Amino acid sequence: MERMSAVTLELENALRQLDPASAHSLERVVWDVLRLAKQRQVAWPLARDKNGYPAGHFERLTGSWADVTFALPDDPPPGPSPAWT
Repeated sequence: MERMSAVTLELENALRQLDPASAHSLERVVWDVLRLAKQRQVAWPLARDKNGYPAGHFERLTGSWADVTFALPDDPPPGPSPAWT
């Protein structure tokens, strides 16, 4: 919470010192960042594993390619070997 207060105070001080047009621009940027953070919060689940990945991510990923068939190309013939002198 201490960091939140420091950010709030810094933002308030900056808004007081800026000219009206710059203060308005800064406010718009802050609102845009808040909106982005809220969108990412919805898209990024809160439950995490010990490494910070979404819970169950790798369990869902395992086997997801099981039904996909790949047409691998034939290996080309090897190139000529260099002559040893």
